[in-house]
Amino acid sequence: MKSELSYFKETGFFQEKDEAMTHLRDADEILTAGDVDYCLMFGTLLGLLRHGDFIPWDDDLDIIIFDINRFEKRCVEEFEERGYQVLQDVRKISPFRITPFLKTNTRCGYRIYAENGKGIPGVAWKFPWLGVWEPVVKKKAMTLPPEKYVYNIEDFFPLQRRPFRDFSVMIPQNPIKILNDYFGTEDWMEYCVPSALDHRHYRPTGFPTAKRPVTDVLAYLNV
Repeated sequence: MKSELSYFKETGFFQEKDEAMTHLRDADEILTAGDVDYCLMFGTLLGLLRHGDFIPWDDDLDIIIFDINRFEKRCVEEFEERGYQVLQDVRKISPFRITPFLKTNTRCGYRIYAENGKGIPGVAWKFPWLGVWEPVVKKKAMTLPPEKYVYNIEDFFPLQRRPFRDFSVMIPQNPIKILNDYFGTEDWMEYCVPSALDHRHYRPTGFPTAKRPVTDVLAYLNV
C-alpha cells in the first residue's frame, strides 16, 4: 500500500528551484525599481513563514500586484529585457453565484515565465512561472479572481519587507490572519496536505487531502 507521505515527493521545483528563486528575485528587483506594490501570497507566503524557503512540495510562485496599470507601464518591458515572457491571464468566470453558466472573460493577472523555461503540454506558458494575481478592490474588500474569498485590504497594508534566503521580499502586514482566513484554520504551521495541482504538467494531482504533520513530512523527505 502506498504511503500517503509519498505524495509529497511527487511535486516540487526540484532541479528548477534555482530558476524559480531567480524569477522571484528578479521580480522583486523590477517591481521595487518601478515603485510597484506587490506581496507574496498563498503557498509562496506560507513557505516563507513556515520554511523560510519554498515549500518543498510546492511548484509555483504567487504574488499580488496591487497596481496593474503601473506594472504594465513600468515593468513589463524590463521583464522582457531580462528574458521573460509576460502573458496575460484571462479566464471565463461567472460573476454570479445564481447563474454560474453565464461566464465572461475576466482578467486574473499575469503569468511570467522565462523564454528558455520547460514547455508544458497544452498551454502557452512554461515551467516554472510566476503567477501574478490582479486584485479587485471595493472600499476595504479585496478579491483575487478567480478566487471568491473576500479579504480586508487593511490586512495587507502597509506592506513589510522580510528576508527570503539571500534576498528579501514584500509580504502583507498581517500574514497570519490572511492565511488563517484563506485556509479556514489556524493549524497551517503544524499540518499540511499534498499539492492539488501539478504545475509542471498543469493538471490536477488527485492526491488525498488528509492533513499530515509537517514534521513527519519533512522527516520523510529528509529535508
